Amino acid sequence: MTLRFTYERDDIAPAIRANFFSQAGIRFNTTLALCLIALGLWLSVGGAAGGLAMASFIAGAGFIALLLIMWIFSPDIALWREPKYREFYNLTYSDSGVTFRKGGVATNLPWSIYSHVVAEASCYRLHHGTESWIVLPARAFFSLQDRARFEALLAAHVPRVERR
Repeated sequence: MTLRFTYERDDIAPAIRANFFSQAGIRFNTTLALCLIALGLWLSVGGAAGGLAMASFIAGAGFIALLLIMWIFSPDIALWREPKYREFYNLTYSDSGVTFRKGGVATNLPWSIYSHVVAEASCYRLHHGTESWIVLPARAFFSLQDRARFEALLAAHVPRVERR
């Protein structure tokens, strides 16, 4: 079964957003922002240090606003920064593995490179490595029968398939 597609923003947005808060720096910044907001609220309720309370609250709220803006625009940033999201994909899936074709060159990869798959209504995320994945948009399948054949290949060759 061969899939041919180029990514659209809506194809990669769920995967990028799902990975957004799993990054250590983002978790730290979110915790810091919430602590600053809590400190500002605590100081303002106590009535002491009004300027410090306001500064703490504004800094925390600013961090939260920045994180939300980053979360909203992270798919656009990924499309801009990563050439792989702008390329044409020609992938063939079979019992023997996955064949990537690009520029007249074919690369064969075994199914064992994938640690798990997240299957959603709009796409499949095939995870390999520590924080790498490939997104297969549902629109790349020509028919429901092709999608069913692909699901059978996943069930036979990938250790863990999560449905969402």
